[in-house]
Amino acid sequence: MKQLIPHFYPNFACIASRCSDSCCIGWEIDIDPDTADYYRSCITDGDPFSPQLSQKICWEFPAHFLLKEDDRCPFLNQDNLCEIYIHLGEQALCEICDQHPRFHEWFGDYKESGLGLCCEEAVRLLLESGELSFLSRTIDEPADDQPFDSELLSAMLSVRQQMFSLLKNTNLAFAARLQILLRYADAIQQALDFADFPALTALSQEIPAQLFSSPCDFTDSPQLLLSDLLYFLASLEPIDPRWTKRLRKLAQKLPQLLPLSEQLPFQNLCSYTLYRYLLKSVWDSDCLSRTKFAVLFTLLCRLLWLALPGESTSDLPVEPPTDSRINCIKAISKELEYSEENLQTLLDLSWEYEEQGGFLSVNSLSCLSAFLF
Repeated sequence: MKQLIPHFYPNFACIASRCSDSCCIGWEIDIDPDTADYYRSCITDGDPFSPQLSQKICWEFPAHFLLKEDDRCPFLNQDNLCEIYIHLGEQALCEICDQHPRFHEWFGDYKESGLGLCCEEAVRLLLESGELSFLSRTIDEPADDQPFDSELLSAMLSVRQQMFSLLKNTNLAFAARLQILLRYADAIQQALDFADFPALTALSQEIPAQLFSSPCDFTDSPQLLLSDLLYFLASLEPIDPRWTKRLRKLAQKLPQLLPLSEQLPFQNLCSYTLYRYLLKSVWDSDCLSRTKFAVLFTLLCRLLWLALPGESTSDLPVEPPTDSRINCIKAISKELEYSEENLQTLLDLSWEYEEQGGFLSVNSLSCLSAFLF
């Protein structure tokens, strides 16, 4: 099987107790059936670890770890290390604990993998590993048997490559790249909606020249759009209650916008989000809302960075420190990507707002791109 991975993927290793926000805190983790059966088999008379397994797991389907009052996993010790790992070994971890923060997408004998940005080490690698690129390798894994449209996959792979190339085009201002990206995704979506495969094929080979010069009609106030966006996100069900307070505080006093000294992190963020989500359109033909989400994710990172204090010995504005930027990206990913309900709400509203107008329309996101970049 062929596997595509980000160039920094092989360098990932969990930093365990050195992580500032353990993935073993605040998450309700289900245990896959095979691992649950293994844990049951480990409960034996006289074994000192058996009482923990029997008492700290809810065995009703789906089996899951019983979080403590402070939302910590019951097997997370005072040193933020896993007692299951210590007593039973790495091979005893359930699927979620073993794979997190990795994500995978399968198409027959082709697989794509990456690292979720709710993990601070994954974010650090993305920010500190130069321009985003991808590696192809062969792995020993059986092909997935779920049927899919191989021609559509081929076309969407080419579409995504066009998007990657566009985002790397430093001859264009970054705001212009995001605006063209949105218009291109809109054109792709129209071809998908009408099942016009010849048009889709042509679009996958080249971004039409007219999309580079199409004027943007900004009728809405960007400040009002940002305020609406932040209050809407604050209305979603939070994973971390501090997230809601943070958004409302930012909405009440939007920061003074500062010039960017570096755009590569945002280029990488947008490309990486497209890498994770765009090919899901092979399953449901929804290219536009996933492209919008990639742009929205990038804009939110930019917006939250603006609210961070920079490190400077002069009066000149500077970028915030790396650790603060990592925490921003991690928080956005945690709240929007790792809440299935919140992510689906954004994808669904993307279509509603396209018809009615609002911060998730192509035009509004283009307006915000110009305002923030």
